[in-house]
Amino acid sequence: MFGQQALCPYCNTQFELRYEDSIEYQEEQAEAKLRREEEINKMWVKGAIGAVIFVGVMFLGFILYNVFFSGN
Repeated sequence: MFGQQALCPYCNTQFELRYEDSIEYQEEQAEAKLRREEEINKMWVKGAIGAVIFVGVMFLGFILYNVFFSGN
């Protein structure tokens, strides 16, 4: 019935039934927003894990360099 004119049973106002105003559309939009937010969160977690690994490897490299190549 989307795209058709309807009459409100309470106030007798005529209006067009639009899909964008439906509960289904609003639920789909909320789910899509949640999926986008989850994908962004996953991206940040992967980036943070990568940064931690990078810093850990660099720290380990620094320690190994000092152990094997120190002038003491």
